[in-house]
Amino acid sequence: MKKFFALFLLSFLLPCANSSAVEKDDALSNAQLQQIFKAASQTKFNTDGSPYSGTLRQRFNLGFITIPYVDGFVNGKIVVEFDDGGKIFNDIKDGRDHGAFRYYYPNGKLKVECDYLNDRCTSPERTYFEDGKLKMQKDCADGAFTGFLRTYYDNGQIEDEWQIVDEIPNGSAKHYTKEGALASEVFYMDGKMQGLAKEYYPSGALYAEFVFVDGKENGPVKIYYENGQLYKDFAMKDGVPEGKVVEYYENGRVFTTAVFKNKTTEDIELYYDEMPPKTLYALAAIVAFVLAFGVTMLLLWRHKDR
Repeated sequence: MKKFFALFLLSFLLPCANSSAVEKDDALSNAQLQQIFKAASQTKFNTDGSPYSGTLRQRFNLGFITIPYVDGFVNGKIVVEFDDGGKIFNDIKDGRDHGAFRYYYPNGKLKVECDYLNDRCTSPERTYFEDGKLKMQKDCADGAFTGFLRTYYDNGQIEDEWQIVDEIPNGSAKHYTKEGALASEVFYMDGKMQGLAKEYYPSGALYAEFVFVDGKENGPVKIYYENGQLYKDFAMKDGVPEGKVVEYYENGRVFTTAVFKNKTTEDIELYYDEMPPKTLYALAAIVAFVLAFGVTMLLLWRHKDR
């Protein structure tokens, strides 16, 4: 029964800075998954209280589910037939996943596959695009989904790469652009974001770095221009800005400063002069040269007229 419960869990997204790394099943809603899970996990008894043996086929919102029972427990192949033509086949022994799990698109192409033995995986779980290309793979080790969970773009490029232990994020979690550039990276401990996280420009230049403590932003935050110059510098406390916030021009000079306390801005200073002294001196020299040149030409013109 773990497989149906896992499908139900897939309808929730794991937290990530930029993206979801766990595949969301777009064919089934939470309520529909619950219906399947409830139907497939029930024991069955006759009216006299004795265990039921036989096969039941019943309707749910999206189609029909066929459940085989032996002595009151689910034993055999559960079949889910969706009205759109999609199908799920799940081998069960004594109410546990034991054998093959296969989920097919309406066109008959394989969508999800995994093998089990006594509710423990014996192969990676793989999800496919409708054209057959790999969409997600969840590693299996020692009967548990442990290793890496990777999702893929339709061009074959890795989209997300998570380290997992028994399906829970533990270790690095990375998100990539469709072109293969690293977009963000964060670390997890027992399912919660911890430590330094980073985001990147498509060029690979660092965009931002921030710190997580038990899943919340706590600590310094730095945001950069693509040239590496600091753009914003502030701190977060329990996910909200706290203390001084400084914003810089791309040339390094301060543009604004502000002070946050209790989620409100207490003090703001604005700086409108973007040009550094060297630039001002250079402009002054150019203006002086133009003026001097203009005065010289005017004097020469007047002398010629005489």
